[in-house]
Order: sequence, then structure tokens, then C-alpha cells
Amino acid sequence: MEEPEYDYKDMSPVQVEQKLRYLHDQLGTSTEELRKARQAELEAQLALTGAKARATLSPACPKVARGGCTVAERNAWVQLAIQNEDQAYETAKVMRQAATDYVKTVRDQLAAVQSIGASVREAYRAIGVQR
Repeated sequence: MEEPEYDYKDMSPVQVEQKLRYLHDQLGTSTEELRKARQAELEAQLALTGAKARATLSPACPKVARGGCTVAERNAWVQLAIQNEDQAYETAKVMRQAATDYVKTVRDQLAAVQSIGASVREAYRAIGVQR
């Protein structure tokens, strides 16, 4: 559904209804996108956890020893080994947060248009115009 374009101060009850229907559709779409983003974040987190465990247990992973490799050096090696999975997880978190923000924005817009609709209906009632 294409978004109707109106000047909010001049909306008719029909235009308010159209805008509400559009925002209702957008809420459904944005909620589904949020569900997908949450699933992608979970999958990225699981991939990161697995990659970190595999890197830590890898025979190539430096072993911490007195006079040898430090914990910080081992951790840096592991971090380098999992940097792709770490980046994918961080990206998935940002995408999920963006989807969350969009759902909230659509809800806020829906509430605002509902308020405008109540005002428009009252104004039409006050001057005796039926919808």
C-alpha cells in the first residue's frame, strides 16, 4: 500500500482513515522485519560463540605459559580469528535495533494519527458535517 500524502492540519475523516490503514499495514510489516532481525541476531550470536570456542580450542591457538604467551596475546589471537563472526554479530545487533526503532516510530505515528482523527471527527461533528 502506498503512503497517502496529506497536510495533517487539513485532513478529512476519510484521509485520516486511509492514513491509519496505511500505518496499520506498516506496523505489521515492521513487526515481521523485527522478528527476522531478531532471528538473524540470534544466529549471528550463536555463530560467534561457536567460532570463539573453536578458535580457543584450536591447536594453533597460543597456549598461555609463564615466560611465554600472555592471556592478552592469546585473547588477541582469538579475537583476530573470530573477527568476521564478531562483525556479523555486531551488524545484526545494529539491524535489530534499527528494526526496533522503526516499529516504535510506526506505533508513535499511528497514535498521533489516531489523535488527529479524534480531533478531526470532533471538528466535523461541531460544524454538523457527517462523514
